[in-house]
Amino acid sequence: MGYEESRYLAMRDAYIDSDGLYFSNHTFNALMFMDMLTNEIQYIKPFEGDETWMKGIHRRVIRYMDSLFFFPDCASGISKYNLNTKEMNFFGGNEEIFEL
Repeated sequence: MGYEESRYLAMRDAYIDSDGLYFSNHTFNALMFMDMLTNEIQYIKPFEGDETWMKGIHRRVIRYMDSLFFFPDCASGISKYNLNTKEMNFFGGNEEIFEL
């Protein structure tokens, strides 16, 4: 990734896994991954429920079991990203998010 692309990357919080760093991009709506060995950055997908142009949508990310939970700052709800299945879910209401 060159300078032009990387200047649009920022984060408030991140989860460090053995493979790298997962974060919600602060400058536009995107789940990103940074490989810590190669420093390559990968765009995974946008978070559901919010517009692409939104900035600073998540305040905190935590891991619970095999999923990452992204907690909102100005996002419409909580997003859950499963590290094994690569599936993302959006919870904008009172849904049960911690299924055991």
